[in-house]
Amino acid sequence: MAVGLAALAQLFALSVRVNTRARHTTMATVLARQKIEELRAEPGALEHSPLGALEHDTPGFYDVVDRRYHRRWSIDAMPSHPDALVLQVFIADHGVRLLSVKMPRTP
Repeated sequence: MAVGLAALAQLFALSVRVNTRARHTTMATVLARQKIEELRAEPGALEHSPLGALEHDTPGFYDVVDRRYHRRWSIDAMPSHPDALVLQVFIADHGVRLLSVKMPRTP
């Protein structure tokens, strides 16, 4: 019986860790998606990010949300369509990366 209780306790501890990680990954994904939407909603031209903006804290291209989610983003021209922008958001501590393309508006 003691062995069964010990195994049950280990299973419980594992499930708590897995659920906590899933909650943080979900929150990181929501925060990345919010930043993508914020960038896509910007009227006018967006400033292109310098090289390495996703790998390093670059002023104007990162923030920290809730002291737990380190969010970095980059804005680059699409090589095959220079008027289009490739928007990327990376939540460094949780390995979440989202990408979107913002096409120019045609009158």
